[in-house]
Amino acid sequence: MATVPGPSGRASVAAPAGGIEVIDSRYEAFSFTLPDVIADNTSAARVAIGTEGVGSREADLTTLGCVFEVDGEITGTATGAALLGDPAECLAMLANHVGKHGLKLEAGWIGRGSHRRSPARSRNCGHRPLFAPRVGLDLGPGLASATGQHSHG
Repeated sequence: MATVPGPSGRASVAAPAGGIEVIDSRYEAFSFTLPDVIADNTSAARVAIGTEGVGSREADLTTLGCVFEVDGEITGTATGAALLGDPAECLAMLANHVGKHGLKLEAGWIGRGSHRRSPARSRNCGHRPLFAPRVGLDLGPGLASATGQHSHG
């Protein structure tokens, strides 16, 4: 990602990559809402990001797809459009917001755009988000020990 001072979200991204954030809590039997968890930003147990881009700067990120599998069963699907309509617009919005405070997004930073997926209930299940073109991030059994290995499916 090139350092940019303003609203050129798409032009600043060298290669978008698929990723997943696994949430957990330091609290027993927590009952926070998803917006609470996101706002508090204390529940990220693991983040796994693919090492290769899943598209190019010119790719239509709104149609870039992702399929979520848990133990081989498809539990959800999404496209880039789930990120307020366009991930690049989200990045531009963030750049503009921090710019109002005299800050800027720096080259090499990772932006974690997010869309909702219901968490798996079992702590011993295999998670595999698949991005188009087919890139898988195997998080393996046992979320507590997940390392976020990158693999091609």
